[in-house]
Amino acid sequence: MHACYVTLVLSSVVNRGCSFRVNFTKVTERYIEQKNKTEGGKINSWGLTRDYAYWKQQIPSVQPVSAVVDWIIYGGCNKDMYRGPPKYNCSGFFSWSALDHIDCPFSIKHNTSLPIKYQLPKPKNISLDLNRLPAQHLIYHWGPPSRELEKKVFSPKCNFVAKITFDGYIVYNLTKPGSENWVPVKNTDLENRTEGLVVESGQLTFYMWGVYFETMWCYQ
Repeated sequence: MHACYVTLVLSSVVNRGCSFRVNFTKVTERYIEQKNKTEGGKINSWGLTRDYAYWKQQIPSVQPVSAVVDWIIYGGCNKDMYRGPPKYNCSGFFSWSALDHIDCPFSIKHNTSLPIKYQLPKPKNISLDLNRLPAQHLIYHWGPPSRELEKKVFSPKCNFVAKITFDGYIVYNLTKPGSENWVPVKNTDLENRTEGLVVESGQLTFYMWGVYFETMWCYQ
């Protein structure tokens, strides 16, 4: 990803100001409440995940809502890349804390490699669930420890921005009988800029931002 684009995205998202937390289920619930008024109060149930009755049918015509992390970018770090002599017997401590955050009734997983800023050890691949931030601190080790620990600790703190896009449908059920009682609604109808949910290129999108902590210490 181009450096200028990274800087632009980070500055535009991080400079929005105060942090907030969005509950995807409650956003949907408020939408259904408004929809129920136009349906004359005939909505008796609704769902957006696979455990809803609609998706227990044999051949559903639409899929439930799911999320994909398109990318995560890091910037605004308090330290640059490590520039000392190569060290390969190391230990690392990693954590993420979200400031603009979204809670969803499904996972928002992203595969990434650690460490992110200290580039010398062989990277370890992990699956990070952005729906579970702040995540439990992760500790990884590279190579066997030696007797003497290096005194210098590499410890950058960075901002991160993750682009999350949503696919699938919300479905509600009407009390009127017949095959038309299931009504699917594309998730883009949930667009709410106040909540940070916007439609971009035909997809409901949320930009999560927060702080990433990485601490690396190595053995001499």
